[in-house]
Amino acid sequence: MKEETVSKTIMERVKNAMINTVNYTKIGQKEGEKKQVTGKLIDLTLVEDGDLCVIDFDINKKLSIEETDKIRQNIIDNMLPANVGLVKTAHGGLHAYCNRDGYTLPSNRCVKCIVLDNIEIDIFGQMFKYKEHGGMEQKELVQNRNQIFDQVFSKDY
Repeated sequence: MKEETVSKTIMERVKNAMINTVNYTKIGQKEGEKKQVTGKLIDLTLVEDGDLCVIDFDINKKLSIEETDKIRQNIIDNMLPANVGLVKTAHGGLHAYCNRDGYTLPSNRCVKCIVLDNIEIDIFGQMFKYKEHGGMEQKELVQNRNQIFDQVFSKDY
């Protein structure tokens, strides 16, 4: 990985990849529908260095706030290195923004790639930038978006 990439903050790396969301949806609006900006997302296809990945820890929504907080803190203390960007999600989960360090993921979206008691883990990274059709790479970009709503990047989530 290039030294200049490592030295940049996550916000510097994603500033050109931030897209407004409207009417609480990630994609697609109905024709003529009034559009109200309700959040932001990161389109990983637009992140220039291609090494950023998002680890999405979904914590069981049926747990109490105290149990959710305890699980989230355990993830921070025992599953993640100290130098990742953390965001507490709207539903109490956690997004960790980190480098792939050249590790190859099997696809751009690895949904429920790890399932534990009360936690499901998704990993999003930009492995394939363009769509393929019949084994041929196309010019159309793959949509690879991660919702961030009104979250703030923080060391303490």
